Amino acid sequence: MTFLSFNTALLNYQLFGMPLFRPVRYVEKRLFAMAAELQRLNADIISLQEVYSLKHKQYLTQTLQSLYPFSFYDTKSRWGQLGSGLMILSKLPIVHSTFETYKHQPLEERWVTQKGLLSVIVQTVKGRLVLTNTHTTASGSHFKQESPHIESVRQSQIVQTIASTHRLKRDWACAAAFICGDFNCSPEIAPRNYACIAQHGFVDLYKKVNNSEEPTWDTDNPLNCVRSFFKTSPKQRIDFILSEVGYEQLFSYLRAKIVLKERCVQIHAQSYVPLSDHYGIMTELK
Repeated sequence: MTFLSFNTALLNYQLFGMPLFRPVRYVEKRLFAMAAELQRLNADIISLQEVYSLKHKQYLTQTLQSLYPFSFYDTKSRWGQLGSGLMILSKLPIVHSTFETYKHQPLEERWVTQKGLLSVIVQTVKGRLVLTNTHTTASGSHFKQESPHIESVRQSQIVQTIASTHRLKRDWACAAAFICGDFNCSPEIAPRNYACIAQHGFVDLYKKVNNSEEPTWDTDNPLNCVRSFFKTSPKQRIDFILSEVGYEQLFSYLRAKIVLKERCVQIHAQSYVPLSDHYGIMTELK
């Protein structure tokens, strides 16, 4: 079974048709290239972040429907709000789905987005599993990623995500639990947030099998070097695929790698960029 988590950076906030905030350029070109690259990776379940536009969600679900007949994304948001930006695509049947808003968010995020956690129960040959897709607070316009205030907010979001996933696993008698997403922390940056994952019974699967780190947020990525809103952030791996402790009872093989690094989107005659300002992370379990 393979899982892919990918922050697509498809944010293009508009009001009355007027663009207000687009931190990463070439949204439409990257979107059109994305479907083919996701299809090429052929993961069983895909967790995407920052797919805010309903048209973009529909494009991905319709384009990939033959390979991923099951999907879920939350469509509830207040007027002028972006929503959560989360969606899940699955080859396997989704028997239950739910969205839960974060209890704690910076005020400016509450005005624009509806951050939270998107969870599905999927039927597999090994029994039901719960998968939660999430995207925790990055920093904001007035704080740094590792500021005490943002760390405190993010800590609450991580604890809520894990507690909700545990609850769904219990209520639906699932054999395994996984969490995917952009956590906006790393072992080096905001380490208190990263340590919270293990403290609450989850394993960073990439770290489990790789002796060295490789970034998913890369300062060498041209989409970060040009005019990215977070272009001063250090190189780091902030995207994770997590499993509840004890996954080895179901799976005897594990491989994890960073993907979608290639500059495959043509923006000019001889100029190419990657799909996003993030790279993807992919895990294979057998």
